[in-house]
Amino acid sequence: MATREDTRATIWGSKVAELRDGADHLIRAHTAEVGLGDPDAIRWNVLQEAEDEGNLAVLIARVHGVDVGYLLVSFGPNIWDEARMLMDIMAVYVDPEWRGVGIMRRLVDRAEATGRSRGCTRAGASVPTSPDTAWGRFEHLGYVAGFVQMTKEL
Repeated sequence: MATREDTRATIWGSKVAELRDGADHLIRAHTAEVGLGDPDAIRWNVLQEAEDEGNLAVLIARVHGVDVGYLLVSFGPNIWDEARMLMDIMAVYVDPEWRGVGIMRRLVDRAEATGRSRGCTRAGASVPTSPDTAWGRFEHLGYVAGFVQMTKEL
């Protein structure tokens, strides 16, 4: 069993199907923690289509065979300037027992490297603004709040 002192997480590119079928415990914990809704309602087919088109990457952090975090990142053209490609970190989650040891940083670093290799010139992150979220961690990694998306249930 891995311990917090042994933080040699492997960050590996995965597939939507592997996240859905093999690391769904992370999805369930993430949705429960930040109130994203019913994890069984996730539209996996939409994620699969984006992956098939090359517009989505799945990264999973694994320590000694145990999945301890994941990140979903999308890639696409800037709607205001088609010459610029953007990446957006849509979701990132690290098991609470593994927080504070650099796993999120490694996931984000790998996502940014993937974005650069795809020609992206700007990175964004969709981050909840509620307490105890990744907001402060993203600021620490150099991300700046440009705008806040406001939502309303209809």
